[in-house]
Amino acid sequence: MESEAGEWEKLSGEALAYYSIGRREESDGTLKKLIASHQNDSAFQIAEAYAYCGETDKALECLDHAYRQRDPGPPELKTDPLMKSLRWDRRYTELLKKIRLAI
Repeated sequence: MESEAGEWEKLSGEALAYYSIGRREESDGTLKKLIASHQNDSAFQIAEAYAYCGETDKALECLDHAYRQRDPGPPELKTDPLMKSLRWDRRYTELLKKIRLAI
């Protein structure tokens, strides 16, 4: 992730990587940096990090924000493996309906 050229890409990847190896403090700190600097252009990636870390409420809030911003990420919602933890939540299903991705 250190060699990633884009800041939001680097921060997003680092937050996921730190979480996956059990370094929660670093993951949280990196995610806070991502939010502080890219909340208006990376809401979907922030939602991915929250979903991966098991923060369902925050992930769904960010997804709603991404939808309102017209972020290009939400159409990937059904196939994104980082969003897997959200699929049991009724709010996830409601969001799919809102963005016309429901079955």
